[in-house]
Amino acid sequence: MLKFRKILILLGIVFIIGLAWGGAQVPAEQIIFHSYSKPLALPEIALEDLDGKTVSIQEQQGKVILLNFWATW
Repeated sequence: MLKFRKILILLGIVFIIGLAWGGAQVPAEQIIFHSYSKPLALPEIALEDLDGKTVSIQEQQGKVILLNFWATW
């Protein structure tokens, strides 16, 4: 029973250290992106949003874009 308690305390300490380590955030200025090849230009894409309006990728130039192609089969 004493051995189980020691293991449980050790796991608790490791968990707390993991939370403290994972919660640390890196400032955006310190993030470095490496590109190993010249980026390709996006093809011209126009899609409809949920409101039925057409949205073009070219209109979003300079912004971060997340394309989520979700399908079920």
